[in-house]
Amino acid sequence: MNELTPAHADLLGRIADVLMASSRGALVPTELDGFAQWTLRAARARCRMMDPVVGALAAIDAGDVEGSLRRLASAAGADFELIASIAAGAYTMHPDVRAAVGYPEQQRAPVPFDQSAEELSSGVLEPVLGIGRSLLRQVAD
Repeated sequence: MNELTPAHADLLGRIADVLMASSRGALVPTELDGFAQWTLRAARARCRMMDPVVGALAAIDAGDVEGSLRRLASAAGADFELIASIAAGAYTMHPDVRAAVGYPEQQRAPVPFDQSAEELSSGVLEPVLGIGRSLLRQVAD
């Protein structure tokens, strides 16, 4: 499955309600305008394929979200981490939450060509490229 359904987005919203809105005065995720779309966006940012997300969500009983999350965290920590990171990501990416915590709007700040060329020629990427070459050698062997 390459995309989540509206039902999945709604369930992620309910998960976010349990995980994010437990403190007094916090914004309630499912009360935020368009929150379901932010859950889908966070899921796409977190995973290329949605099968692991759908699989993890299948373990959540919509009638007992908190209990299901507790059981999932105990039995399948990686699945819990996956859906919790998506719920938390959607919450923290939402413009109302960002405004509430005073997170500034992102600004586009392109680097001038000469500066980027100078930095790249300084060898700043060599450690990263070296790791890549090392991994390619391991795969080839």
